[in-house]
Amino acid sequence: MNTKLITYLLWIPIIGLTVWLILAIKAPIDQQAEIKRIEETVVRKLEIARQLQLAYISQKGEYAATWSELIGFYEQGQFVLTQRRERDLGNDSVLVKIDTLGYVAVKDSLPNVYRNNKNLQADRREAYIRVLENIRALPVLPHTDKRLLIGAKRIDVSGVSVAVFEIKDPEPINPDRRTGKDNKQPLRVGSLDEPTTAGNWE
Repeated sequence: MNTKLITYLLWIPIIGLTVWLILAIKAPIDQQAEIKRIEETVVRKLEIARQLQLAYISQKGEYAATWSELIGFYEQGQFVLTQRRERDLGNDSVLVKIDTLGYVAVKDSLPNVYRNNKNLQADRREAYIRVLENIRALPVLPHTDKRLLIGAKRIDVSGVSVAVFEIKDPEPINPDRRTGKDNKQPLRVGSLDEPTTAGNWE
């Protein structure tokens, strides 16, 4: 009788220890999965913001320095559709005519960039479209109430004034990005120090 009682009593700490070990192993795995999911969302927002900045500079000659400028451009901006025609005049001369064919709204054009991109998997295409459908939430980080930081200015590059922009995550969820461990930096696209539109995740 005592042997059975001792056996049953031993099972309680064994089961408890087993549950504790499973949770101790599972928690970091779940945390890494959550970090990966959130960073993918931030990268998606940065990629869309980059596309918007490239569209903005193509129409305005400068990058947007604020979210209200960039989002306003998406909601109300238009691309000018043009046709270029050349006529050879001889003697190394060419007459170039550029005709305006019409206008297309940015909010109609940009989603089609993602819809028509067959290199993207269907679920990723839909994720980009969802971000564009909720464009006012573009700057909001998914894991906090903070916003992506945006800035734009002109810098001198070999005597030439060049427009630059930078959009970055001020509060990374990844602890390695917060501390700079293994050279990991907060997610960002563009730079205020050099002319680039690359993201540091690429």
